[in-house]
Amino acid sequence: MQSDLLLEQLDWFFTSVNLTLAYPNTMVLPLAKITSDHIPCKIVVGTNIPKTNLFRFENFWLDHPDFNETVLEGWSKQIRNDRDAASVLAGKLKNTRYSLKIWSKKLSNLS
Repeated sequence: MQSDLLLEQLDWFFTSVNLTLAYPNTMVLPLAKITSDHIPCKIVVGTNIPKTNLFRFENFWLDHPDFNETVLEGWSKQIRNDRDAASVLAGKLKNTRYSLKIWSKKLSNLS
């Protein structure tokens, strides 16, 4: 009988090159041993999927004295793509949304 215990973790994890390249921030975290000589592991898949910043229009903005000026500023900005009327409208709405986002952040920092 062996008197010295072997105290090494011998569990292995296998992956493919495609998985490693697609999810480079993935980690395998060992959890606590319960009854077996194997260690359960938690796999955390790290992705680079951007989180969306939703734009929410607030009704009280309409009462603010600077609101109309901010909308006019965003609407008047030059747009990148003016192929057709739909592209022009989409560009103007996008610019206006961006101007209102910046303006609302300034408002929240003042209060």
